[in-house]
Amino acid sequence: MRVKLEEILLKHSLLIHNNGAPTYRSGSIATAPDVTVTKRIMQYGNISWTTTDDDLRSPHDVIVIEVDNKVQDTKREVIDWHKFD
Repeated sequence: MRVKLEEILLKHSLLIHNNGAPTYRSGSIATAPDVTVTKRIMQYGNISWTTTDDDLRSPHDVIVIEVDNKVQDTKREVIDWHKFD
């Protein structure tokens, strides 16, 4: 399965965000079967990937992806419409 996943990632230029943390827990078993992939999301800023153990009544942990937006420097023309005429 790893080879197939790797082929898909390379073919579509996808990026894996997982950091190795388990995403599935059942009893004493903790594994990481869930893979988070994106394409071209890095253009929007720094990406952080974490899990939380919120009780969703599921053995899967919640995956949280945060995007730290880049602030673009843009010039804007402001028109004072009351003085425009």
